[in-house]
Amino acid sequence: MGVFRGDRPNTSAVKAALKLKWAVNNIVSPKLTAQYPNSKYKMRYTVGIDCSEVLVVRGGVRDSNDLAWIGNAANIAAKLNTLPSEYPTWITHRVYEKMADEAKFGGNPRRHMWEKRPWTAMGDMTIYRSNWQWSFK
Repeated sequence: MGVFRGDRPNTSAVKAALKLKWAVNNIVSPKLTAQYPNSKYKMRYTVGIDCSEVLVVRGGVRDSNDLAWIGNAANIAAKLNTLPSEYPTWITHRVYEKMADEAKFGGNPRRHMWEKRPWTAMGDMTIYRSNWQWSFK
């Protein structure tokens, strides 16, 4: 779970997710293949991003504390994480509407990086998915 603050938290969160894809493809997976050349394992993951006010509560007893995230964004983002990993980055319409164009369009020539989808399990809420990556080199 991550929290992004500042002037452009939605753009920062989306770029971090797209950079994670780059890191998995260019760092983690090659290292796994090098260490386990006979394995057929392929790393798969999803990142779900939503935005809302969130309350973080620290709970537990001595030396057994944990954080509990309370709010719509934490709930929706966790549900987005269960969607198919063929598209590892999933965002809500709220994130899409608030993020900068630099996180919506990429490549040369510039193309739209997101596919709009209805989320039937959530009453046809509009969500977006992407298979793009963002290099951090």
